[in-house]
Amino acid sequence: MGEKIKEYIRELVARYVAAAGADREHEVFVVDVLVRGGESGRKIELLVDTESGIEVGECVRLTREIRDAIEADEEMLREVGEMYQLTVSSPGLGGAIRNERQYLRQVGHLLKVQYLDAEDEEQELVGRLVGVELEEGSGQLLRLEPKAKKKKKGQKGAQVEIGPVEIALGRIVKAVVEIEF
Repeated sequence: MGEKIKEYIRELVARYVAAAGADREHEVFVVDVLVRGGESGRKIELLVDTESGIEVGECVRLTREIRDAIEADEEMLREVGEMYQLTVSSPGLGGAIRNERQYLRQVGHLLKVQYLDAEDEEQELVGRLVGVELEEGSGQLLRLEPKAKKKKKGQKGAQVEIGPVEIALGRIVKAVVEIEF
């Protein structure tokens, strides 16, 4: 739903980033674009971040830029509808990691990772993220120091002691930051 709107928003963010000229650590990137509802009350939620964390002021500036662009583009305004709601924010705690660049900010934090092992069976591991490789040639992977023993999903009592684990990004089904107290 709303693929045309999502693509338009992504293009606007790319233009915003190019104009800002920030270094990679402070460069805004799209985590996700969610479009709900119809023309009579469409809701657009843009989740953005930077490798060092997004600031509220940056979200406000981006909201203004996107709103101004939509309202200046008659075709897009018809697509979105006059009664739309636009929200630009960070993904927040507890949400799934959706963009590989989000991992860079999570080094040192505890993650719950569901991934496919060599036999394509889904596994789950909770561990501290100790490293991230995002370069295309290096294999794109995460290094996790397990918090506890690893358990095969769906098997009771089958626990194995393991050391540091490397997981290819392409094998990750879902990764969520665990909140520590």
